[in-house]
Amino acid sequence: MLSGHASGGVPLLLPTPSQGACYRLLFAVDIIGFGRRDSATQSYLRAALYGCMTGAFIEIGLPLSSCHIGDRGDGILVVAGIDISPELLLRPLATELHARIQQHNAMSIPAAEIRMRTAVNGGYVQMDTHGVSGKAVVHLYRMLDAPPYKSAMEDSGADLGLIISDHLYREVVQGPCRLKPLPFSELLIEVKETVATSWLWHTRVSSVLDGQPHQDA
Repeated sequence: MLSGHASGGVPLLLPTPSQGACYRLLFAVDIIGFGRRDSATQSYLRAALYGCMTGAFIEIGLPLSSCHIGDRGDGILVVAGIDISPELLLRPLATELHARIQQHNAMSIPAAEIRMRTAVNGGYVQMDTHGVSGKAVVHLYRMLDAPPYKSAMEDSGADLGLIISDHLYREVVQGPCRLKPLPFSELLIEVKETVATSWLWHTRVSSVLDGQPHQDA
């Protein structure tokens, strides 16, 4: 396993080419409106992103140092091991991540506040010294970049959104989920050649803590 470091000191774990196809849980995050910020603010937001992610993943018992991390400039790809429960990447991670987003925004000027779109998928990927590839990764980013998802976040003003694949929703959220699930709503995505059902939640729909409808002040 090769290693390096990303912004914020998080090791970049690069898998060896001998691993071949393997099932992995995939988590992606994107900073909303990153390209509209100046260079200094972009650097500040990248540091904030890594700080929020590092703390949130530690709290759910999945340190980023134990995962493969792919830096995307305005986002991060996290590839978790096969022994990780997908439930951890839903309500528990959303709860911890949202708390850190709120803390950051409370201490920042409006231009430096952070909002995030996140996505979760699972599937077989190919892992090599350059990173990961496969249909599961492509689908993850189709969901993350879907125009209906972006529109929902823009219209709501939510500071955190989560979109998950249909198979994760049916097998985990509708399955024997040990944790109270988030109130997802169905969302059809059409991006390039991908036409698929996904499931969306964001912080204007409900609180991550109690699942109750969000009430504006």
